Amino acid sequence: MINSLTGGPVKIFRPPYGELSFLLVLYSLINKVTIVKWSFDINEFNVQSQEELMKRVENMFLSNGDIILLHEVYSHTVKALPSLIKKIKEAGFSFVTITEMIERF
Repeated sequence: MINSLTGGPVKIFRPPYGELSFLLVLYSLINKVTIVKWSFDINEFNVQSQEELMKRVENMFLSNGDIILLHEVYSHTVKALPSLIKKIKEAGFSFVTITEMIERF
């Protein structure tokens, strides 16, 4: 289904909930699909405000190559995103695509 929507084969995949199975890993190996997970999960489902989300990110110890899992379905996440990006950039980090990250590491 994804192939028909994107016009090409999937090459990068984030498993829902980060759950891996033998069959998923085997499929990925056979089809040369890179599985990508995250370094930090903010657990936005139990965050009540933009400020609380900001505090959680500020308390993380980020390093190069880290991935922060965020979801656009939470309005407080969407509202906080510009401030989060600004804070992370002020800390000296930059944002790259997953493809760029894979090429670097």
